[in-house]
Amino acid sequence: MTGLPASNPSVRGKALLQITPGEREALQLIAQGKAVCEVGQCLGVPANELGIHLTALFAKLGAGNGAEAIAEAARRGIVDT
Repeated sequence: MTGLPASNPSVRGKALLQITPGEREALQLIAQGKAVCEVGQCLGVPANELGIHLTALFAKLGAGNGAEAIAEAARRGIVDT
């Protein structure tokens, strides 16, 4: 998994700007243990469409799956775990 250097807050801040409020909310729901279909219901997005968005979001975080995405998002301070 790739990540931003923790010692460089300006780079980390730019990465935070790339995460939309909806993406942040989806990550937080996944971190709480919600399934993709539950996240979709909470956000009013069909599960198949949400899957496409999550794949792009995982790529933004340099993650290959939801667990890696949550770990990276937590490391960056995007979500609480």
